[in-house]
Amino acid sequence: MGDEGREIESEQHIVVRRRGHSHPKLVHPLSLRVEGARARDAGALDQSGRLLERALCLAPDNARCLTSYGQTLAGKGRLEDSLICFQRAIAADSNDTHARHEMGRVLRTLGRHPEAVSCYQGILRIHPADVTARIGLGLALRGMGRLQDAVSAFKTATKQAPSDSEPWAELARTWREMGRLRKANQAGTRAVRLGPRSANAWLVQGWNCLALDLLDQAAESFRAAELIDKENDEAKAGLASIRIRDGDLEGAAEMLEALVANTICSPRVATAFATLCVRQQRAPEAISLLQRVMTQPLAASDKIRLAFALGELWEAIGEHEAALRAWEGANELVYRGTWKNTFEPEVKAVMQTWTPRFGDALPRSRVRGEELVFIVGFPRSGINLVETILAAHPAVYPTGRSPDLAQMVERLPLQLGSRWPECMGRFQHISPDALSKKLLNEWRRNAGDVQRICVSDPLNFRYLGLISFLYPGARFIHVQRNPQDVLLSCFAQPFVGKSHSFTGTLQGLADYWNCYQKLMQHWRAVLPISILEIQYEDLVRKPAEEVQRLGRFVELRGTDVLDTFFNVPPRFGAPAPLEPPRPLDAQRVGRASAFDQWLGPVRQP
Repeated sequence: MGDEGREIESEQHIVVRRRGHSHPKLVHPLSLRVEGARARDAGALDQSGRLLERALCLAPDNARCLTSYGQTLAGKGRLEDSLICFQRAIAADSNDTHARHEMGRVLRTLGRHPEAVSCYQGILRIHPADVTARIGLGLALRGMGRLQDAVSAFKTATKQAPSDSEPWAELARTWREMGRLRKANQAGTRAVRLGPRSANAWLVQGWNCLALDLLDQAAESFRAAELIDKENDEAKAGLASIRIRDGDLEGAAEMLEALVANTICSPRVATAFATLCVRQQRAPEAISLLQRVMTQPLAASDKIRLAFALGELWEAIGEHEAALRAWEGANELVYRGTWKNTFEPEVKAVMQTWTPRFGDALPRSRVRGEELVFIVGFPRSGINLVETILAAHPAVYPTGRSPDLAQMVERLPLQLGSRWPECMGRFQHISPDALSKKLLNEWRRNAGDVQRICVSDPLNFRYLGLISFLYPGARFIHVQRNPQDVLLSCFAQPFVGKSHSFTGTLQGLADYWNCYQKLMQHWRAVLPISILEIQYEDLVRKPAEEVQRLGRFVELRGTDVLDTFFNVPPRFGAPAPLEPPRPLDAQRVGRASAFDQWLGPVRQP
């Protein structure tokens, strides 16, 4: 006999005399709970609800009945009501981890990620080895934008369950959100190897490959997911997205139009259809679809993705005020609360600390770092484009958005005994060699035999003094773009993490831009480093000339940078070849001019 059977047997049965029958019928609340769960699994949510309500009339404080009823309410979209049930279940049995799991899932769906984190932490206090709770914790942390903490949670889960594909799949998804596409691809490959029958693992890997422009591998992954789950709309959306990339708009339309006609349309299908409609000048159709889908019960991440896509659609038909309002709503979902400019006092402290005299007194690392090229600038200024151009050369390895330097800065206050950036004043008392070697070894790990390693996290501009201290032989490329265009582009794109919270409001963007300009001006004045200034608008309008400048600056031997970018077939994640002197995509140059009257503080940052 199973646990539920023993539990039913051990408790007193409730006798009910049914009208028209002389004999009593034994009814037990847990029997009703089992029937209600079966009805829910069969999709009969109304029947499930009635059965579970009967069970709760008989046993109003039974934790299992409360949890099961909460699951049914959640399935019907009554998420707030389901939370009440889970809270009552936990109050009835504080060790009921099942109720906590379900509560955490609903809290994530509602976008209440901090509460979900607390919920999963409660489970882990009871059962530290609960892998499902560890994965849920990672998902909630990722929803908060705490991506590095999410990575740590998923890594712990991979160690606790080394043969489980799910933590590897979620780790891959998180790496992708961080822009670390190669790590995402490696984790995704591990996920599908461990779970060849997991549709989720194949889907994650499909989106990884699509982000890397590995279209054949992406198609293979989406088809594998579709074979496992023939009704999986996300796999179909992925295959349609590949057709859009290939220019087969009619084929993509044929795949998507049947899916968007469904009463319930998945967010991935909706965003793929939106991309198609922009290409086919059918934006009003996509706007109607997205507005309909956004009325469905959705996870917070899906709401955010759809809200940003809606803004792009409004922009496509010239409704610029509506586009800006859509992006405002999307950013409010990402960054709840008001913007507080904590960057300005940091910049003032850096400028006061790092003077020419201070820099001259510092010991220089014996690790020259001459192979390193740091590409810095404001987010969305064209840094990825510059990295892509250089990475097309076979002797260049791109690290992508590597957080290693920022993580080291977070640890420095503990090592030096004071907070950042004041702890820079103690640099003269330490040897930089150990720090330099540790970082360089991390970047070299997957680089192989190359001449140059590109490190291209935009926000590394904050640490140019530290970088010059660690690697006196490094090169620096500073990418700039029209301020209104770059700030609007940041506002219209989803960013995650506290370090990018300034992108959530136009005032935050203007404040951060001004601090960025002051700090870059300071670095130019006090650091003995070589900086190549690249203007995005020049790069996209006259690429041949600007690419040659890049090549001369980084001093690559052998194949010419211009030849590799324009004529050599793309390597892993590199762009498709172009024919000179055809310009790169210059459509976004001057984009902000159409929004000028609504940009407020961004008009004159």
